[in-house]
Amino acid sequence: MRATSFRPPNAQNAKVFFINDCRDHNAQAIQIGEWARYSNVDPHPTFVGINHELEASFNMVNILKTFRHGKRGGIAVNGAPRSGTVKNGIDFGYFRHDEAWVVTTTGPTTLFLPCFLGVTKDIRVLDTEKTVDFLIEQGFVSPDDRDDIIQSQFRSSVFSPAVLAYLLEHGEIPHTLQPIVPGEDALWEEDGGMFGRVCWIDNFGNLKLSTPSREFDSLAPGTTVPTEIASGGFCAVLPYYPLLSMVPDGRMAITRGSSGVGKYRLLEVVIKGGRAVDVLKFKVGDRVLQS
Repeated sequence: MRATSFRPPNAQNAKVFFINDCRDHNAQAIQIGEWARYSNVDPHPTFVGINHELEASFNMVNILKTFRHGKRGGIAVNGAPRSGTVKNGIDFGYFRHDEAWVVTTTGPTTLFLPCFLGVTKDIRVLDTEKTVDFLIEQGFVSPDDRDDIIQSQFRSSVFSPAVLAYLLEHGEIPHTLQPIVPGEDALWEEDGGMFGRVCWIDNFGNLKLSTPSREFDSLAPGTTVPTEIASGGFCAVLPYYPLLSMVPDGRMAITRGSSGVGKYRLLEVVIKGGRAVDVLKFKVGDRVLQS
């Protein structure tokens, strides 16, 4: 366990986001209420509800894109499987990107896009019990709340808000630094093709993929790409266009989307003027192959 010397960003005028699969109205209210217990920073944080770890990963990098030109703040992320563990849930950890702190569950799929797109290669893993004791020692958490936080099945409401608030106002927390090992199911190469997965479906019905556009940037607009989508066995030869505006009306195509962080952007499957999701019947997590 160690704490390093990152300078905490000035919390004044900072923005805070919650990305969580505990997303019903009651869960949202509890998380925002718990946040208000620990911090006066951003009394109205933005909440993004998710269903899948890839959605957590996708939203994390997209929101991090907004923290630039000195903008400060933080993100609390919870996207974790509830099965197959013997302890009280998966570990939480944190990292810093520019002026933003991110507290997140440490599953490999959740951390895939931040790692793959160069945001961070390491995660500062927290031991829940030791972290709560540290926050009590610092006078940041009441001793009366110790057992409730440690034993809670809803740590994204009582643990990660306290951690994020401390990071924003004071800086580092003792941790164990570990390299991120991205989930193998999010992107890999096989038989000369590249697999990605659907990581978000927007309100226009566009299919946002975990595949980076850099693999396609050298293609001329309109170049066809054999594409297979595992959901329903859909298989087609789709044209690639670097801009949505170049896609002919009514045509299904692959395009360079606006999603991503830094210099990296992610691919999308779109229908210009239509809804690709209604045609393909895909869902988040479905595998997509471009060859």
